Amino acid sequence: MGSEATTLGEFIDATGGSVQTGPFGTKLKASEYTEAGVPVISVGEVGFGRIRLHEKTPKVDSTVWERMPEFLLRTDDIVFGRKGAVERNAHIQPDEDGYFLGSDGIRVRLNSNNCDPRFISYQFQSAAHKAWMIQNAAGTTMPSLNEGIIRRIPIIVPPLPEQKAIAHILGTLDDKIELNRQMNATLEAMAQALFKSWFIDFDPVIDNALTAGNPIPPELAPRAKVRRLALANGTANREAAKPFPAAFQQTESMGWIPEEWEETSFGEHINFQTGPAFKSKDFTESGTRLARGDNVKEGRFQWGHKSRYWPTVDDSLLKYLLCSGDVLLGMDGSKVGKNRVRVRASDLPCLLVQRVARLSKKNTICSNFIFLAVNSERFRDYVEVVKTGSAIPHISGGQIKGLPLILPEDNTSAVFSEFERLASSFFNRTDVIVTESQTLTKLRDSLLPKLISGELRIPEVEQLTKGAHA
Repeated sequence: MGSEATTLGEFIDATGGSVQTGPFGTKLKASEYTEAGVPVISVGEVGFGRIRLHEKTPKVDSTVWERMPEFLLRTDDIVFGRKGAVERNAHIQPDEDGYFLGSDGIRVRLNSNNCDPRFISYQFQSAAHKAWMIQNAAGTTMPSLNEGIIRRIPIIVPPLPEQKAIAHILGTLDDKIELNRQMNATLEAMAQALFKSWFIDFDPVIDNALTAGNPIPPELAPRAKVRRLALANGTANREAAKPFPAAFQQTESMGWIPEEWEETSFGEHINFQTGPAFKSKDFTESGTRLARGDNVKEGRFQWGHKSRYWPTVDDSLLKYLLCSGDVLLGMDGSKVGKNRVRVRASDLPCLLVQRVARLSKKNTICSNFIFLAVNSERFRDYVEVVKTGSAIPHISGGQIKGLPLILPEDNTSAVFSEFERLASSFFNRTDVIVTESQTLTKLRDSLLPKLISGELRIPEVEQLTKGAHA
């Protein structure tokens, strides 16, 4: 028995299941969000295949889900974003069972006795499906979905054993990609913690002062208490602390800072550039990609259907070609100051555009330092103070360059070279992992249509993906 072509609605009607839109209007109020509870899943949490929680993901407690149990998500549900990124959807994993469907979400629940929901979900990750969703979404200014559109989605339904085998193969690749994502998140968090420790909390200076018996300013006493414990249990890096001073000096504007360090600004240590305003009427289907604000998201490039290309890079555009190690920062939008990426070799060739800032090293400050500086809580707090505009918040180049920093007076300081060595050890590993994940993603995306069509047999594909189990 071969595969059957049908629509999602026809399949649900024949086998059981449901489509559920999230709570409309006043059913769920923002005032009901809580600090503890389960995440509320709306369009902002729906990634490509998986849920992506973030710092602003709201939560609700039992007072909400007991009142509206129909909106509780279960393992193997598939969630679509109702507005905006209509080509994205996520398959609910076992550890996400019990999450709550938000107002900007639509949930599909299938009868697992008649299909493998993972297999159906994988079809929704294909390029053909994404193109169909974009073409069939309602609205012109803001694409949106409704239950009627969801029910019309075309699907292919092979025999159940074949579905399970295909889902297992693709799931093996996805599990490895997800593990890589988690590893990179850990490595980047470690690099960020190093930046904060050295250049915001001044931990090595406190360690040296404590070891030398020098006085600790009262404002730094709580941090000194933490560092005494680190020195006592041996977790303080005494070798790395050698280039740091062992005392503090007081300044009028920045309070206590390390001796022989200075108050300076970001602009003194970086090159700043924005790109030209490319005309959308001249975009092409191939050529050199443009690093637009829509692509600079959440610490990495996001291309997909938002990729735009420029046909020819002439002499006038050469200075806008990005380089590996450049740091890009979106200057407009609701997440201004938060959308940033560190350019990798695999992202190139790519052109800088208007209202996206390229930050590159001017002196001994390395690109890793620049990326971690704009990824820091201090920078985000600074942006909240200086940004302008209410409907569309934005920051200027002058505001970016005006970020206050406290750094060694000597730009050739061993502090910078040691920081680069340690930070590079984290980011070199993330680059290797990203490259591996890109390869696995391409393999996964190429296998699905070939498996469904029968072009590739399952035993052949199992051999191709054998390495992903490692």
